[in-house]
Amino acid sequence: MKNNSLAMMALIALVGAPASLIGYIDPATCPAQNSAFTTCQQAADEHIWLFWVLAAFGLLTFVGSFVARKITSQKRPR
Repeated sequence: MKNNSLAMMALIALVGAPASLIGYIDPATCPAQNSAFTTCQQAADEHIWLFWVLAAFGLLTFVGSFVARKITSQKRPR
């Protein structure tokens, strides 16, 4: 069994992307805002950004692991 660290990182990022939306705060239904904490709109925006960053990182890393595996398998003599 080969250790494919890039694929493992991609899987964690791709699982974390939808998981980040579990705690999503809808700004329209948010209760009264506390000035000591971030606003509901800022919290919602941060969750959306986190989703897209994790999804993009996961997809790029997953594709990169396949490309790296193809390159190394072509260089290896049979």
